[in-house]
Amino acid sequence: MRGQVKKLSKEELKSNDHIPTKEILQDIADTQKEIGDYSDEQKVLMRNPQENKVKVYILKGRISGRKEFIDKLNQVIEYRRRK
Repeated sequence: MRGQVKKLSKEELKSNDHIPTKEILQDIADTQKEIGDYSDEQKVLMRNPQENKVKVYILKGRISGRKEFIDKLNQVIEYRRRK
């Protein structure tokens, strides 16, 4: 699913110009920590997958969403580097 991340348009990239790069980098770091926390929680829940399948499914969705968010933030950072 990671390969399916939507490429941001030039307008979408420009619309983030008001956000400082430092803040975007901090958002990436915070989101990576969230992903780690969700992954740890998922590992615990997988000890009993039948009982926790809905919770595991929800966590997988959250992890996927956070990875997509990081990919978009990385597109913004890359756009700024090329400017």
